[in-house]
Amino acid sequence: MSGQRRYDELALQRLAIIRFAKHLGFSLVEIGRLLEGSPLRPPSDRWRQMAHQRMTRLDETIRHASALKQMLKERLGQQCPRLVERGSALRHA
Repeated sequence: MSGQRRYDELALQRLAIIRFAKHLGFSLVEIGRLLEGSPLRPPSDRWRQMAHQRMTRLDETIRHASALKQMLKERLGQQCPRLVERGSALRHA
């Protein structure tokens, strides 16, 4: 067969779901949980629950990134940014 593989439509659909979930940042464990039990499409309620959880984590990541960006902006505006003191304070945060 010269190294070619043929997949049925169900396998291709599952691969499309996996590709989409990976693109959205789901872990392999989460993708496995998303696909478990159903040979076809994941149950809508499971998908919605996992999507809401992912959005919550993304919101946290955005808030954290925004705080980091603001911290960098503040330090750039200072002649002496006192990096040692800022780093020491993070140990206690």
